[in-house]
Amino acid sequence: MRDNNNGSLIKIFVFIVFLAVVSVFTPIKDIPPVAGTRDLAFRLVYPVQYLSYKVISGANYVIVSTLTLRKAQKQNEALRQKLKTEQIINDVFEALAKENGQMRSLIGFKRTNPFKLQLIPAEVISRSPSSWSRIVFIDAGSSRGVRVGKAVVAQQGLVGRVIEVFPNASKVLLITDENCAVSVSLKKNSDIGILNGRGMLDPVIKYISSISNVNDGDFVVTSGISDYFPKGIPVGQVYEIGKRDFDLFQYIKVKTAVNFSDLQYLFVVK
Repeated sequence: MRDNNNGSLIKIFVFIVFLAVVSVFTPIKDIPPVAGTRDLAFRLVYPVQYLSYKVISGANYVIVSTLTLRKAQKQNEALRQKLKTEQIINDVFEALAKENGQMRSLIGFKRTNPFKLQLIPAEVISRSPSSWSRIVFIDAGSSRGVRVGKAVVAQQGLVGRVIEVFPNASKVLLITDENCAVSVSLKKNSDIGILNGRGMLDPVIKYISSISNVNDGDFVVTSGISDYFPKGIPVGQVYEIGKRDFDLFQYIKVKTAVNFSDLQYLFVVK
């Protein structure tokens, strides 16, 4: 009995839909039965049609949005990889340009040779692991004429001296090491003192008379009275002076000409 009722309801619904379709698409619109049927069909079908439209359009929006998002993500990833590759290429070119500039500068320095010395080019290959000692190893040794005690310079000025030599490498004690002492003079008046390294701190000049005229910015060079360091190599500039009335000597801090945190290419004096 329930199946018959369901079948009857289905038939009635199909009939109503048929009438709705006929009423909607029929060219005869002004006949009262047709107009009434059309109005009833719209009232019955519109909610279903509206809901179906919303569901389909919503699903379509989700699908399109998902595809668009995935496409945008792929494009962004491709762009990111491209930018990363371009950045790597730029970094390589910058490094090569920097190295090329350094090599040109070194060649020019060796040709002009402002220190008027015979020089053996070398490159820093390692540093002492100790934070207290200031020692570097260079790739030039006895096979290239390097000898113990010889001065080591950079383009800007004095670096240190060779303290140990191997066939293809050498150990260099920097002027910033606490065990290094260099005889220096003030360029303007030739007053002589001893430059002592202080590790991580800037070196100081000792034993310059308290009555000597020393000012900030004065240039300091090697004095030439040492067997290790030829005369006139730039060492740095005075930037702080300590002096008390009863002191015999001044305490002078020096900013080195060489940047010791960026040592790479050096020269050993023959």
